[in-house]
Amino acid sequence: MVPLCILTLASSMAADCEETLDISIENLLGTRETVAFPSIIAQSLYRDDGTFTGWLKDAGVIRWRFSGTWKLEGPKLAYEYTSSSLDRVPVGTRDEDEILSIGCGIVTYRTTGGIISRSKQILD
Repeated sequence: MVPLCILTLASSMAADCEETLDISIENLLGTRETVAFPSIIAQSLYRDDGTFTGWLKDAGVIRWRFSGTWKLEGPKLAYEYTSSSLDRVPVGTRDEDEILSIGCGIVTYRTTGGIISRSKQILD
């Protein structure tokens, strides 16, 4: 488990938008953003070759840059960090998130620590 911070996203979903359990690679690809607090934002780009890159900003300053590999294992998104600028998350750290639902570009997931979070897809 990555002991970094609690990431959540407050969002309103349109009435015509439905959540699904269609956990497919196509529903996860692209740039995803998670907002913890007004000052903390994490952004990750998931590529179809099974790699990701990203950063975490606090008060507009990048505090962590990372990259790694990812894959779907049933309803879980498993990932391993291949680079990390944060000592608390060393290279080789593995983790997984359980995907609970996907809808309207928003993925709701449960972290290994039990925190339920949301990330939204943003246009590149």
